[in-house]
Amino acid sequence: SVTGSVALVSDYRFRGVSQTDEEMAIQGGLTVTHESGFYVGTWGSNLAGWGTFGGSSMELDLYGGYAMDLGGATLDVG
Repeated sequence: SVTGSVALVSDYRFRGVSQTDEEMAIQGGLTVTHESGFYVGTWGSNLAGWGTFGGSSMELDLYGGYAMDLGGATLDVG
């Protein structure tokens, strides 16, 4: 299955530090899940760019893992 999300947020913060110079950010993600339990996905957000911290004006995270049901709980290793 394929799932996704999009959000418009007032400020993107990581560990209490604004990554967008206290401005708005648009963020989105996409995850592809196989019936076996394996999944891969990506998530991205705009950043402040060449401001205080320098570097790229976009963050792009890639992730993957395996999830399985264990009765009333889920084991997720990613």
